[in-house]
Amino acid sequence: MRSTRKKNWNLQKKDKILKIKNMPKFKRNLKVLHCAFFFAVSTPCLGQISIKQLNDSTYSYSKSIEANQEIKMGIAAAKVKKYDVAKSHFKSSISLDSQFPFALDNLANVYMSLNQLDSAKLTAEKSLQIYPQGNSARLKIADIFSRQKKNTAAIRLISEVIKSDPQFAEAHAILAKELLKVDQPKLAIPYALKAMELFQKAGKIIDFGYAAFFAGMCYTRLKDTDNANKYFDMAENAGLSFKRPEY
Repeated sequence: MRSTRKKNWNLQKKDKILKIKNMPKFKRNLKVLHCAFFFAVSTPCLGQISIKQLNDSTYSYSKSIEANQEIKMGIAAAKVKKYDVAKSHFKSSISLDSQFPFALDNLANVYMSLNQLDSAKLTAEKSLQIYPQGNSARLKIADIFSRQKKNTAAIRLISEVIKSDPQFAEAHAILAKELLKVDQPKLAIPYALKAMELFQKAGKIIDFGYAAFFAGMCYTRLKDTDNANKYFDMAENAGLSFKRPEY
C-alpha cells in the first residue's frame, strides 16, 4: 500500500543497510541513491579504486615504510569518519613520498568527503600526473564534474575509464547513475547489469544492491513495472531497504 503521508524523505546508513523513507519521485530517488552510492564507494581504503590498480605495487605501495604506515593509519581514521585525522596522515605520507599516487587518491577522497572539491580535483590531477593510468583519480574528477552538473564531461570521462578497465565494477555503476541523471535509462541498463555481475563476482553484496536499484530505476523510468520490481527485489535481498517509487 502506498503511503499517504506528506512528501518528505531522509536517508540513514546503519550497519551497511540503506534505509530510504518516504521517497516521492524518480529524480529524488535518484538523488538519494547518488549520495548513498558515493558514500559507499568513496571510502578512502578501497572505494573507486580498481583491483587492477591495487594489484600494481607501483601504485599502492611506497618504498618508504613510514609512508605506508601513514596510509594505514589514515585509512583507519577515514573508516570511522575522522576525516581531519585521516587528512593529516595522508599528507604525512605524501611528505614522505611525494610520488605516491595511492596516498594522493586517498587524500582526494577525504577532500571529497569534506566537500572541498577544488582541493580534491587538484589532488586527483596530481595523482594522474604521477600515475597516468590512474582510473580511480579519473572517477573522482568525473564525480566532481557530476556535482557541478557537467554531466557530459562526467560521462565522457567514466566511459574512458571503462574502456581502459572493463572489469572496474564501480565505473559501470557510476556510468549507469550518470546516464539516468540525463534521462537515458535505455543506455544506462547495460552498465547497471554489468556492475551487478562484477559486484556479485567480487562478493560486494551491498554494492550489488545499489547497482540493482539503479537497474530498477531504469525500468521504472521506462514504465516496465515487471522488470523494475524484479531488480528492486534483488536490491532488497542484498540488504537495501527503501520505499519503491510510484509508477
